[in-house]
Amino acid sequence: MLTSEIISLYLKAVTEAIKADALAKDQKIPVSSFRIEVDEKGGRLYAADYFKYIVEGRGPGKAPPPDKMEEWLRKNLHVLDSARDIYDKISLKSLAFLIGRKIAKEGTDVFQGKKQKIDIPGSITVPMDEFLQQLAYWKALNVIDKIRKAA
Repeated sequence: MLTSEIISLYLKAVTEAIKADALAKDQKIPVSSFRIEVDEKGGRLYAADYFKYIVEGRGPGKAPPPDKMEEWLRKNLHVLDSARDIYDKISLKSLAFLIGRKIAKEGTDVFQGKKQKIDIPGSITVPMDEFLQQLAYWKALNVIDKIRKAA
């Protein structure tokens, strides 16, 4: 097995750990935006640009960009449906503005402590032991193979 394959398996395990932690904390995360890039030297896990706010929260101050709020609402239409239960004719654009304004005034629920943060360090370290064991095992086999070929 190549180092890149082992790294890829590890990053997939990290992704699964992040998903499990988010599910346990009733957090919706942009799983479809996750992307893994791997080579023989390492790997990277990418997520949607707003993933950092799900993890750490966003404090009060500047409002999120309106186009990003609208994009988020399009992916979470249940929020718009809930708002329409109260305000019959609210548009997606209006709701995006109102949510952005609330975030600008109060910050997000994660920032306020109303929702738990996703445990990224835990999601990284839990599969680490297995990753290191696999890496050591396959590297040892590689060394043995090179010794045999040299003999």
